[in-house]
This record gives sequence, structure tokens and C-alpha cells, in this order.
Amino acid sequence: GNPSEYTYDAVGFLARLAFGLGHARDEVLGYFRRQVELGQTAIVTRNHAEKCVFEQLDFFAKSADDVDLLEAVYSLALEALKDDNKLRYKILLKLGNVYREKDDHARLKSVLDELYAICDAEGSTGAQRLEAYALEIQMHTKTRNRKKLTELYEKSLEVSDAISHPRTMGIIRECGGKNNLMMGDFEAAQRDFFESFKAYDNASD
Repeated sequence: GNPSEYTYDAVGFLARLAFGLGHARDEVLGYFRRQVELGQTAIVTRNHAEKCVFEQLDFFAKSADDVDLLEAVYSLALEALKDDNKLRYKILLKLGNVYREKDDHARLKSVLDELYAICDAEGSTGAQRLEAYALEIQMHTKTRNRKKLTELYEKSLEVSDAISHPRTMGIIRECGGKNNLMMGDFEAAQRDFFESFKAYDNASD
């Protein structure tokens, strides 16, 4: 019969099941590819398809130790959404955070390049740019690249009209506090740390 919303959900379940049972990577990707393809048809709403794809990405990010499989899953989703920069940005940000947690800085740099390309495109927002800066700040905090951290903090202050997530601002302000502390500007450091703690507090509400 014709595919329906039940078909869509079932294929998504089969992708997880095949992965959980340790089946071949091609089989897992085949099911996920079918789910992504069906998500672009009229059998499911855009919101349902988007929610399911993000749930699958989260599932594989938490469950898969195989970075190549993870990259293939995210690549499938990104390829399907190549004309939707807003969703591509969300997926890339998720992937960037996965690589950050795995300390895979080579792959993270590649993701950051793609994020900044979207930030430079028409229709992007200041909030997106700040999120990309915050992600890169976390990478350079790990590698102790003081020069890049200073540069990113200064760039972030130039972004105007951005309503960003409090956690993003917490990361940026914490970076500023540490930089100002290193430079001996204790007043500015205190101000940044205060703003950082306030932002982290708001993020946890």
C-alpha cells in the first residue's frame, strides 16, 4: 500500500532496532535514509518530520561510538535539508557539540566552517553567529588558544540585535572574564564573570 505516517515512524524504529541489534551499518543507514526521504513527502507534517529527525540524531549521538556512522547519519540529514539553512544550522550545531564532547577538533573545525558559511548567508541572525562563536570558544578553551579566545570574545561583542540563549552568553562572558583577568583588568573581569553567572543561572531555570 501507500506509505503513511505509520510507515514513517516504523522505518525510524527499524533504524534504531537495526543499530541496537548490531546489524550492518548500511542497513541502519538504509532505514534512516528512507525515513528522511519519507519526511520530505506529504505523509507527515514538517514539524513531525523535524522532531523525529532530531530525535534520531540525538539517539545516534548518545548511542554510537562509531564516529564514521555518526557522521554518515548527520550527512544524510544535512543532504536532505540542503535548501533549508535554518534546519541545517541546527543540525550542524548539534554535530559540532558531539565532536566537541569527543574532543574531535579536526571534525569540529570543519563543522564550524559550515556554520560560519550559513552565518554569512542572507537571512542569518546575530544569535546564530553568537552560538557558533560560543562553540568555537569552547574548543579553544580546551586547547588553551588564548589568542583565538581574545579574538572571538571581541568579535562577539560586535554582534548587535542578537537575542541569544542564556547559556551561549554565559560561555562568551566567562571567556571575557578569564581574558580580562589574564590582562589584569579586574574590574572588567568581575563584570564579565557576574554577567556569566547570571546567564548560566537563567539557563538553568
